[in-house]
Amino acid sequence: MEQFSYSKTKNLSLTNDEVTTVAAKIVKVLSASYDVSAVSDSEIKVVVNLTVQIDTDSINEDIFLLKLRAHVCRLLLASE
Repeated sequence: MEQFSYSKTKNLSLTNDEVTTVAAKIVKVLSASYDVSAVSDSEIKVVVNLTVQIDTDSINEDIFLLKLRAHVCRLLLASE
């Protein structure tokens, strides 16, 4: 799963914010808390605090497996 984040501001105020999960495989959420409050009748404010652990070992393993598969494919094609 990949994640992309897009934020738009105007006059130093956040006007649009999108977050799509990117690195679910390497990010482990250890704790999360949030607070939601009404700013006006049509706006809310959400404050999120996350403590995460980043583990790149799984990514390194995936890279190794992809390289291994590519090598096996090259060997198979060379033997034809």
